[in-house]
Amino acid sequence: MIQIPDSPILLSPHLSKFKKWRPNQKEAVERIANSDKRFFILNAPTGVGKSLIAVATALATGSKTYIVTYTKQLQDQYLRDFPFIATIKGRKNYPCVYLEGLTAEDCILQAKIPCPFKEECPYRVAKAQAIANQISIHNYSYYLTALNYTNEWPKADLVVLDEAHLAENALLKFVETRISKKNLDKLFLPYPTPDDDVMDFLNTLEHTLTNRIEDLTDELQYIASTDNPDPDEVKELTNLIEKYNNLRRKVIFLLAQLDDTWVIDYNPMRIVFKPTWVKEFNSYLFNHGEKFLLMSATITKKNAEVLGIPEDEMEYMELPSPFPAERRPLHFIPVVNMRHDNIKNALPTLVKLIDKVLKKHEGQKGIIHTVNTELAKQIFALSEYKRRLIPAWGDKREEALKEHEKSKDGVILSPSLDVGTDFKYDEGRFQIIVKLPFPDLSDEQTKKRFQQDKDWYIMEMANRIVQAYGRTNRAEDDYSDTYIFDERFWWYVKHYKEFFPEWFIEAIRYYRIR
Repeated sequence: MIQIPDSPILLSPHLSKFKKWRPNQKEAVERIANSDKRFFILNAPTGVGKSLIAVATALATGSKTYIVTYTKQLQDQYLRDFPFIATIKGRKNYPCVYLEGLTAEDCILQAKIPCPFKEECPYRVAKAQAIANQISIHNYSYYLTALNYTNEWPKADLVVLDEAHLAENALLKFVETRISKKNLDKLFLPYPTPDDDVMDFLNTLEHTLTNRIEDLTDELQYIASTDNPDPDEVKELTNLIEKYNNLRRKVIFLLAQLDDTWVIDYNPMRIVFKPTWVKEFNSYLFNHGEKFLLMSATITKKNAEVLGIPEDEMEYMELPSPFPAERRPLHFIPVVNMRHDNIKNALPTLVKLIDKVLKKHEGQKGIIHTVNTELAKQIFALSEYKRRLIPAWGDKREEALKEHEKSKDGVILSPSLDVGTDFKYDEGRFQIIVKLPFPDLSDEQTKKRFQQDKDWYIMEMANRIVQAYGRTNRAEDDYSDTYIFDERFWWYVKHYKEFFPEWFIEAIRYYRIR
């Protein structure tokens, strides 16, 4: 049995900045390190310190480890905390040393043209360091592409999937294929309709792409052989070759996998092919490690089931929140029913409630999670506190976040800030979750999933609520209030308790309206 010392620094001198364990960290590392299951599912809220748990487990077991995050920003965060580990990102993040102004994504090696600076390439150097290092940090996009389509990465002893509630979405993006009308026009191919034979279309597209890639490669080889290659021409050609190679690879995959379980979405701008479920393709995630640690504040046994993880190969652990519940109350006041067909009737009452909260938290910053853009626009139009509301939908998101940061009492109004954003301390003293955030049933894949597994549909809603709830409490000494007025909320908490963590439920303050 692997024993974990009483201080992280005793585990490794690399952890010198971590003088002591946070509550439950040591126990989690010990249990993960000694588990005989291939998959360990860790449900741990903000503040637990999941990144230290991941790195400490790797060090305690001596495992060759890949840590996978959803964003490059989180990769950078890992590096700030653990500078001794290596990181690797997509090639466009590294400059080209052969032609100024290009990146490694524009590499002439794509056309099998020798590069005189190959060994000095920052991307190749970073990749070599990541392969050699015991622990390396990847993002999902890079991990799925590089480890499935190259033979350079050895199989890891341990793969940590951070933000694991998003692992299925990352796998879906990797598997699905998008074919734009713009690309078909450039290839002089007709845009198909649902009445056309889809396999004939895909075969024709694959053949056309093969020929086009050969032509572009010949052209690139000619340009690169000149004394002074034009960087702009090289970039244009390498980008096209890369794009067409990726598309061709996906088309070949589709020709082998497409059946009636897939959804094909035809619209005027693009055709999207995606499977109803991705569990049959989970080897793309799970073929690259002996053992897997899946971590998130919103991961349940149902998430593992959707990923195709057998229950007998899985161990599950849920940790409590280190933040006192009284500093993060969730005020459930069941006043309106925000069911889709009742929103018009409920809206006037809802906006009055929102305005009451805005008045109560006068002088404080907050967030209103609206689920969809249309509802955000209606709230903005009807609220008496328009001055404080900051619209954050469409292309306004980044601008709105900057405006909110500069404001004294701004309240962001957005359908999409439930994940990936932090509003610490005075940046978010309150928030309102306007309605239960169910997935959109107008999407054909979502509709199929709902018909086949309603529990998945409810789990997705629960995950989004828990994620949204966690935006404004990011430290033990932080505090904020969350409000939910949708009267359906408690029914789902009561009947689907397994989808809501205990640390979330303990914060609910239920106000019975007579």
